[in-house]
Amino acid sequence: MIAYNSLAHLPNVQVFIEQINAYKNYLMVSGPNLAKQMEDFDYLLAVGELFTMVAYGQLIIESAKIEGVSDEVMNQMFDVFVRDFSSYAMGLYGKPLNTPEQIEAIEKMLKRPVPNPDEFEKVLREEVYNLVDVYIQNP
Repeated sequence: MIAYNSLAHLPNVQVFIEQINAYKNYLMVSGPNLAKQMEDFDYLLAVGELFTMVAYGQLIIESAKIEGVSDEVMNQMFDVFVRDFSSYAMGLYGKPLNTPEQIEAIEKMLKRPVPNPDEFEKVLREEVYNLVDVYIQNP
């Protein structure tokens, strides 16, 4: 959580931290059921997608600090992360092997990002559109 806490001032990183905490709670309430559920490849994949999002988010934060990525870009990137995490959590929610306790815990992972249309437009204009024609694919 060290990496995440370093950007906790960003609204969408805050939401993602809430999702991570809800994921941890889901794992805690799963207890012995999770061992049986891990034998189901489809269930395992759903749980693993959420874990992967947490690990990738940490790596992105650490890399962004080295590369000097702006807070605006990071906040917009975590807007996507929040939506993706919620999507994967919804996939897990629909698995028939879930216990009532797991369903309740999974519901807490479903979050919406904090919208910031002005920031989105700024990132699009200053960070994305500036890359037009910078990269050219070899024929």
